[in-house]
Amino acid sequence: MKRMQARAADRIARFDANGDGKVSKEEFDAYRGKRFALLDRTATMTTSSMPRNCAS
Repeated sequence: MKRMQARAADRIARFDANGDGKVSKEEFDAYRGKRFALLDRTATMTTSSMPRNCAS
């Protein structure tokens, strides 16, 4: 149980840009946008540039 709580706290901390202990929609969208940008190697805003084994 403690391990799951620690993982959840770590995940929230990654999304929580202002450190208030809450994840707003803006923080969530910003984090996901950064992660997507790492995968979008051609900057086309599509997932077609991702390796096949990453697509679902």
